[in-house]
Amino acid sequence: MLLTSTVLRMKPHREHDRLYTVYTRERGKLSVLGVGHAKITSKLAGHLGQFVISELAIVPGRVWDKIIAAETLERFDDISGKLSRIGSALSLLELVDALTRENHPDQGLWDLLINAMRQVSIGRDSGIIREKFEHEALSILGFRSPLEDHLTQKLNVPEWLLLGL
Repeated sequence: MLLTSTVLRMKPHREHDRLYTVYTRERGKLSVLGVGHAKITSKLAGHLGQFVISELAIVPGRVWDKIIAAETLERFDDISGKLSRIGSALSLLELVDALTRENHPDQGLWDLLINAMRQVSIGRDSGIIREKFEHEALSILGFRSPLEDHLTQKLNVPEWLLLGL
């Protein structure tokens, strides 16, 4: 199965493998195993980074699905150039990881994440991007009430004033 994805986090598994948590457009958050990806000679590891959109070929495994092929679709190389951009991009990925469950796709959240990564990459104000991303992601995932959003927009009231409602 082919999935368009970005890596939320990765950690070593056994001697030469990596366990990736990816967010995909088609299936949402998944844990997948990259067999041999920790080896220096791995050809697929370069396609699986935190600031990369990749197309993954995945096959079912006993415990985790396994990555058998990967191709880079888009790279956000400009994020790696500045520490503030790295911090902002990693906070976006961590937020998606913390707020989502496995196998629950959300096209709106995927589009929001990729757009925010592009904005951070081109050097827009990362603090504002992160704040807007948090606000929109919470709304998309159902953690914010539509009434609260409506009141904030109509009355131009800071959100912290509405916490007492």
